[in-house]
Amino acid sequence: MNAPKILITGASGFIGNSLYWHLNRLAPVGTYFSSTNTSRPTNWVQADIRSNLQVVDLLQVHQPDIIFHFAALPSPKRNNVNPILGEETNLLGTRHIVANLPLSTHLIFLSTDKVFDGSSLNPTENTSPSPITLYGTYKHKCEALIQSTIKKFHILRIGNVHALGDSASNSFIDKAIIKLRSNQQVQAFENVSRSYIRLEDLVGVLTSLMDDGHYGIYHLGSPLKSYFDRIRDLCEETGIEWRGNLMAASGDILPKTQNLNVEKIKKLLDRTFT
Repeated sequence: MNAPKILITGASGFIGNSLYWHLNRLAPVGTYFSSTNTSRPTNWVQADIRSNLQVVDLLQVHQPDIIFHFAALPSPKRNNVNPILGEETNLLGTRHIVANLPLSTHLIFLSTDKVFDGSSLNPTENTSPSPITLYGTYKHKCEALIQSTIKKFHILRIGNVHALGDSASNSFIDKAIIKLRSNQQVQAFENVSRSYIRLEDLVGVLTSLMDDGHYGIYHLGSPLKSYFDRIRDLCEETGIEWRGNLMAASGDILPKTQNLNVEKIKKLLDRTFT
């Protein structure tokens, strides 16, 4: 059996780059828009998914069996500052991919816990989305577009993605761990709680879904914890001394609690996430 042809949009990003190298033996094609990485693999191609013509060309040339669609403007703050760029990158780009995707192609799309407003303490995949940020709104619209157009899809709603102090990450968790390793002080919210997912766990799930025919929306993340507790527990796990440097603080971020019910994917993959 021939290996599937794989396309990863946003391969230069934190998640896309990790998945690309994890699947390197399958020779995936990766796309990037603008990357500071000057030593890009030869099978990365520059593409602007905001251009329908470029998307058409991309799909016709590479004809993927599986497409991991990660290209996005993921920062809620950046979406608020530049809503036009956010809409074009997140929504218009996804619309171009969905409109030109062959019927046989399997789409795996990363969404976000921010499709919810925090009013439901344990939202399932059947809970009605109610985003309060532009980023969450764009992702919710992408979800609706995919569901109404494509048959073979997995949509993953994920929480805060982090590693264990990866300098390539934009996550507050990774930045905090890097500082604590260097004996610097960090303030972390003890009144703001989230569901998290380790990068290695996310990559493992994405790989497992490549051959899975149980299409639909899935939530993915850890049990609910505050930022303070998450960082403290990771420090304990990795032997980083946090006492005296990790300070509890209160934040005014909304929602204060952003949870995800992950029972559906736990049953599908027979595994838990911490």
